[in-house]
Amino acid sequence: GTPIYEYATGRYEWTSSRGDREGTIENGGTVTIRDGETITVHKVPSSFEYVWVERDTNGFQIGSSTGMSGTVTSGGNHAAEVENVYTTIGSAQLEAKKTLEGRDLRAKQFRFEVMDEDGDVIRSATNDKNGKVQFSQIGYTNEDVGRTYTYTIREVNANRPGYTYSTATYEATVTVVDNGDGTITATPTYRVKDGENVNLPEFRNEYHASGTVNLTAAKQFIGGDLSKKRFTFELVDAAGNIVSTATTDTNGEARFPALSYTEKNVGQTLTYTVREQVDAADKSIIWDNHEETVTVTVTDNGDGSLNIAQQFSNPAQPLVWTNQAANGGLKVVKNITKDEQTVARRDTQFPVEIVFNAPRGASLPGKLTVKTSTPVWKNPEATDLEINSMDETTSEIEVENNRIRIMVPAEGWIEIIDQLPGGTTYMVSEVASID
Repeated sequence: GTPIYEYATGRYEWTSSRGDREGTIENGGTVTIRDGETITVHKVPSSFEYVWVERDTNGFQIGSSTGMSGTVTSGGNHAAEVENVYTTIGSAQLEAKKTLEGRDLRAKQFRFEVMDEDGDVIRSATNDKNGKVQFSQIGYTNEDVGRTYTYTIREVNANRPGYTYSTATYEATVTVVDNGDGTITATPTYRVKDGENVNLPEFRNEYHASGTVNLTAAKQFIGGDLSKKRFTFELVDAAGNIVSTATTDTNGEARFPALSYTEKNVGQTLTYTVREQVDAADKSIIWDNHEETVTVTVTDNGDGSLNIAQQFSNPAQPLVWTNQAANGGLKVVKNITKDEQTVARRDTQFPVEIVFNAPRGASLPGKLTVKTSTPVWKNPEATDLEINSMDETTSEIEVENNRIRIMVPAEGWIEIIDQLPGGTTYMVSEVASID
């Protein structure tokens, strides 16, 4: 309204130029004037000073004014004129939602863009930790009232390893409506580009990470030949299920198929047991029956790869099994020729030296039990080599420097029974004496 300040008391009548309304106004009172309307206040005493003041009206500002104050003169007609300018402003804020599968969403992790109808990027924003995306506001003025604007919202593909980015695009439509009070209503509506309406654009990304662990069991075969003998190992999970098996190659290495993990395993600690398949019926081998555990902890590197840390129950020598060929014996037989002179000396004892070379990882006992078999002749006269029976005696022989010396009877033998490590090599030779 338009207050009138008058420096005198009294009440004055006023009329509208449109002839559709009238009223009274007193000093400090107000009257409302419409666009193009003139209000005439009648019979104001001469010499009175007056001041017109326009109150603020939403959206309107004074563009120009004349005669807003003055002094009333007798018979005069004093006019105040105001030209108003209407200004309306408002804005629209476009929003979107981000979801990420396979990993926790972080603030500012993904970027989004708003493009105008010319394809120019006019706004960009990132998500917060809850996936909310808010673009800075788009402003509108009088010039935009009644117009409809269409924007395109899309995600920026940063090509970060491990992530698949949404290729969806959405259209946001904003119709600018003047509220008549200097404000604008500009509410966006959304739809999938060339598709159905949605409450809010949603961009779904996925994160995938992978990693593998390669486990190898090593076999040592003391006294055996790994190129001829194969050994099989089992990898067992915490529930007792056999995950996989592996068989040794000619070098004694048993390589299990790779264990594969994904982002779903992140944060997990998995325990496996490695053991050898033992053939209890094979008595030619002394089996290594121990078991070992491997603990695997999976963490995410954040780039599509996983860090897989391994811990072994025997870190000093992980996943090594040592089998040994079973102990064996040695029999040394002494024969002589059947000529008369040799037969005549058939009771001779021959000194023999045996040098042993135990396989790597094995050792000879300090003493060997030796059974000596000596012929008992049919004919007491030393004229032939016909044997009636064998006289057996047992003795303990010290092993010195991997060798022993012992007397072997003619047409008899000595036996070392099941005391030599499997794979032991030896050399037998006659010597001058056993001293």
